[in-house]
Amino acid sequence: MTWVRGQSGNPAGRPRKDDPITQAIRSTLREKDGPSTYRVLLARKLVQMAVGGDLAAAREVLDRVEGKPTERREVTGADGSALALLITRLDGANGNPRS
Repeated sequence: MTWVRGQSGNPAGRPRKDDPITQAIRSTLREKDGPSTYRVLLARKLVQMAVGGDLAAAREVLDRVEGKPTERREVTGADGSALALLITRLDGANGNPRS
């Protein structure tokens, strides 16, 4: 195979390798404890803790089920001048002069 300029020889990248503790945890979560896996038991316990009033557990459950809420950040000053400057620069870069 010849090398082509601009084309990666390994587009998928190096395979991800979990560290030993992560491998051990993943393996343990797949094991069974009676009819359920530890993964299911852990999920049940987390939900029970959330229902029992543990706010950290409730936040974790909701983040997993509903997704994390979008964070909003103000990117301009009080008068909005920074945003106006950014828009002017972007329009100028595209050949659209802005008055």
